[in-house]
Amino acid sequence: MDDMIFNRSATGTLQHMQQSMESGEAVYGVMKQSALVQLTHFNIITGFVPCSMHCINLGIAKQFIKYWLDTSNNPYSLNNQDIALIDDILTRIKVPNRAKNIEYTICNCVNVTDIFQNHNLNNFHIKKCSLLDDTLHAVNTCDIDKICLLVQNEQEIYISPVPNLSSY
Repeated sequence: MDDMIFNRSATGTLQHMQQSMESGEAVYGVMKQSALVQLTHFNIITGFVPCSMHCINLGIAKQFIKYWLDTSNNPYSLNNQDIALIDDILTRIKVPNRAKNIEYTICNCVNVTDIFQNHNLNNFHIKKCSLLDDTLHAVNTCDIDKICLLVQNEQEIYISPVPNLSSY
């Protein structure tokens, strides 16, 4: 506890990166050189906004795991049977082998002739789409000036003005 604690600095961190590259070991938590040090005028220490996921949530999760697993005979600690049950549940989780974004278009769910009747796009109201899934309902919670509709006929893209979706 007699060690002095110093704030990290950009020059010190660059030295730690160099030392870790030469030794192959982590130096003060720095394991390798970052590509970001090549950016002109970028401070490797103050150039990042703290991320709550990594700074807070990960630390809290580690603390809970430590309490649950590294302690015994406490009301909050887990026994071997509990750990085996958790392990069994976690090993049954199947991660998809392929991740992709599913594209949704309003025209898949709404009759296109209702929207573009007489080519008057201003008469289209979002009420015609009220039976869409939660994706559109989430969009309806904020004000949007226009909504884009992709129509498969002749590969045309139509943009329909829709005033204040949250009022419908």
